[in-house]
Amino acid sequence: MIDINKNTNTNTNNNTNNNNNTNRKYSFADGIVFFKEVFALFIANYNKVNILTFAMFATLLLSISIPLINIVAPLFFPIIFLMYIYGIHLQVNSKNKERIFTLSKLNNFKLLKTPFNKENVFTLLSYAGFLIIITSLVAFLTTIMDGGVLKDILLQNKLNTLNSLNNENAANFDVNNIGQATIFAMIFYAVCSTIIFAAQYFAPLLILQQKMKLLKALFFSLFTCYFQWKALCSFFLMLGLVIVLPIIIISLVIAIMSAILTSGLISVILLFLIVYYLFLMLFLTHLSQYYLYKKFFINFN
Repeated sequence: MIDINKNTNTNTNNNTNNNNNTNRKYSFADGIVFFKEVFALFIANYNKVNILTFAMFATLLLSISIPLINIVAPLFFPIIFLMYIYGIHLQVNSKNKERIFTLSKLNNFKLLKTPFNKENVFTLLSYAGFLIIITSLVAFLTTIMDGGVLKDILLQNKLNTLNSLNNENAANFDVNNIGQATIFAMIFYAVCSTIIFAAQYFAPLLILQQKMKLLKALFFSLFTCYFQWKALCSFFLMLGLVIVLPIIIISLVIAIMSAILTSGLISVILLFLIVYYLFLMLFLTHLSQYYLYKKFFINFN
């Protein structure tokens, strides 16, 4: 027999906790504490999600490398990433802390599709399409502002031209056009990119877990990032340092090793380390997204 009163009290307590968590405004110092907790989860679980991470990584690579499929693949990226986050959720909250996803338990990958239904899959596809359109629109507007100079700089086309000594006219054209219009375009691009990032950061999880519609999920994600901007700034500062510093060190090691040794075996080992590092960063990045969502919204089944 189900105790209705007990369930009601439990739901009331959960709603109260949700409200308290949503209404609390975290500080800059809290963001550093958040990162310490995420890194502790990372250390405790990174070796338990290698197979899952490899599967997600391989799926992404295949989807962008196969002709025709790569055209529509970006629409399915949010679903792939959410499956990965759900897998992280299952692993992190596993009571016996065993590896849920292994080569001997391939059938467990069926669990990843559990939280999805037709309604939220359609909303997630709409979300991906919306992001593609709005990002393209921002890029188009920057092109109008400065004649495409910023776009070419980001794509390194103009930088390559500037480094060429055989094309003085093109070089002069670039130098003359990197002026106020380009600076304004850079500011516009940075502001719009920040807003887009904030609006989309929690939106997929809100769509999946709280069954929100697209615009509502984007709004609540943007509002939460604005409301908790201090904690998020310190958190992403720490996350950026952890990701960028090893890349710099790895690049220096590769440059030194390449200058000293020419062995093919060394190159293979370094390539393996780079790929494995990407695996770790993929896990850390989405573990951070999962953790922050739970911290700000709690609801994750």
